Amino acid sequence: MIPRGLFNLLKMMSLRGKPVSELGENLINKPFNPRALTPSAREGIEMAPMSKVDETKSGLSNLTKSDEVSEGLESMVGKGKIVDEDKNVLNALGIKFEDIQNYKQDLKKSGVKGFKDERIPELEKSVSDVIKGLKTVDEHKELVNKLKPISTWNIVPKITQAEEIPLVLKSNKLFNQGKVKGDAGVYGLNKNIEEGARTLTRLDIDAYTEFDKWVATLKVPSKKGTSNIYSPTAVLKDVVFKPSSKAALKVGKGEKSKSPFGLIEGSWVNHDPNKIAETAKKLLNNPNYVQVGYDPRRHGVFYTRQDFKIGDKVFKKATPIEEADEVIQIGPLVLAKNPKLSSSQLYEAGGMVERNNYNYNTQRTI
Repeated sequence: MIPRGLFNLLKMMSLRGKPVSELGENLINKPFNPRALTPSAREGIEMAPMSKVDETKSGLSNLTKSDEVSEGLESMVGKGKIVDEDKNVLNALGIKFEDIQNYKQDLKKSGVKGFKDERIPELEKSVSDVIKGLKTVDEHKELVNKLKPISTWNIVPKITQAEEIPLVLKSNKLFNQGKVKGDAGVYGLNKNIEEGARTLTRLDIDAYTEFDKWVATLKVPSKKGTSNIYSPTAVLKDVVFKPSSKAALKVGKGEKSKSPFGLIEGSWVNHDPNKIAETAKKLLNNPNYVQVGYDPRRHGVFYTRQDFKIGDKVFKKATPIEEADEVIQIGPLVLAKNPKLSSSQLYEAGGMVERNNYNYNTQRTI
């Protein structure tokens, strides 16, 4: 027997012609027929596996609009659909709050596991040793490469569809005691975002640690100041990376758990998430784009996942990145165009970061 929450949601999604999961994708444009499902599908569902907005000195106080999206970028990202903002997430999906709760229970019963990032005591000690001046950043990098090597994405992670997002977020993100929060919503489902709105984005930690689903949490301008909107993907222009090095340092040293503080800020570009996936495939090996990572258990900054050449200079993997012309984010995959990088990571006790044409951040970094 199909679990009650799963049955209702899959039936609803098959009628809408929108995928709620890999199984849902197989039901597009087909009548919902429980007998057609495999035995394993009838017993449960496996969410498609894949694979941080709170810190900034300026916050969103200087909200601006970017210039018109260039014709080239628009052709790459497609046009985002305009949705009815009078509907809340439940109305947009045609379900009840209880359906979402039942669905989550069914997922857990089916054995879905989240992505877990384990602490590595040797790396935590290494970070502390760098701070104390007992070892160099290069020595720390060598240990990272040994114990938790930085790798690149060879494929584009599967997108968490807009219809899936309410199903995998913690309930308090969109609801308060079962009632939809007034400003809560999902991009492409029941929320639109103004072109050029200055936006902060991070990954929702709970969605990937509980269900291995990757969702972008956006802080965007609203009538009340700012509000959180959740999105399958993000496309930004005029980008600044905000790592919150102090908070990252505490995580790196093992003094606190991961929490939402690593942010990417930029001017929002409306887009079609599925078109973005097609574009990202073509950009994985594009010399103008570099893959970006952020893991405070490795380094306290956003860093490059690969060697990257600017002019005649080659910047090695794990070089800090501070700005970029554009960013495309699909879950843990972040592609940055024309990045501005730091050429040095001098972080000795009492030391300083070298300043040159590529590096202008006076914060010490690891």
